[in-house]
Amino acid sequence: MNRRGELFSMLEKEERSKLIKELTEKKNKVLELRKNLNKINDQKESWYKKKEAVSKEIRERIRQIKSSKNVRNKYTKQVKEIKIKRTELNQKITTKIKEIKDLNNQKKDIVKKYNIQGDPSSLKEKIDSLEMKLETEPMSFDNEKKLMKQIKDMRKTYEKASKVSDVWKKTNTVSKEIEKLKKEADSSHKIIQTKAKESQEKHEEMIGASTEIDDLKKKEEEAYKKFLELKKEFGEINTELNKVLPDINEIKKKLDFDKKENKYERELKQKKTLEEKRKEVDDKLKSGKGIKLTTEDLLAFQGMKKK
Repeated sequence: MNRRGELFSMLEKEERSKLIKELTEKKNKVLELRKNLNKINDQKESWYKKKEAVSKEIRERIRQIKSSKNVRNKYTKQVKEIKIKRTELNQKITTKIKEIKDLNNQKKDIVKKYNIQGDPSSLKEKIDSLEMKLETEPMSFDNEKKLMKQIKDMRKTYEKASKVSDVWKKTNTVSKEIEKLKKEADSSHKIIQTKAKESQEKHEEMIGASTEIDDLKKKEEEAYKKFLELKKEFGEINTELNKVLPDINEIKKKLDFDKKENKYERELKQKKTLEEKRKEVDDKLKSGKGIKLTTEDLLAFQGMKKK
């Protein structure tokens, strides 16, 4: 079998032209497909980055919600604890108010029974003041007697009033305790209002973040959907490209083989021509005639010697 039958037969001119045209078309198609692949890939990666960016935002919002929830729960717990304390304070105030009402009733009964005017403690202060006046200020004998009688009468009244001095003291003590408890209750109420407001703010932050997450999830889903669509399109184009490339290789293979065959045929033809020319030169030389060799004869002769 000669070389022409080893793989393919030599191509006819029309067939070769047809293959070259087909090769050009397929190369152009490959260029177009690769261009589309690059374009689709850029778009695909762009949508994937958008999806990842939105996913990151969602994670950040979830972190904010967890943080706000922890703070809100802390404030809510504090409000509950302070409310319990405020309730206890109000109960104490109620008890103390009842106690002071009982003491006031005791005071009224004692004042009525002994006909006491004013607070015994103030009466004692007045007696002390009059005694100081008696000892330190010069006065007539009559005035001194009058002052001494006044002090004596006041002492009698004070002796009666001293029987209820404990009630006055207890009343004052309980009144002060009530004022202190009321201040604590008011302070607790203000703290409750502040903490409740802060808790509500954190709750609203959670609701706002949750709403944002819902919107972001829609964006994330849309971006991922676009990514998957482009990924599918990328795969389809890549499959088409992989189908075209073997065709190009096959056409190249045929054309390369034809090129080699043509070269081989040209070399055979040149060799045959050279052999004929060599024989012609050899015949001229053997004839012994004075024949002038041409340049072509000399080239043929040189080719003969090389062989």
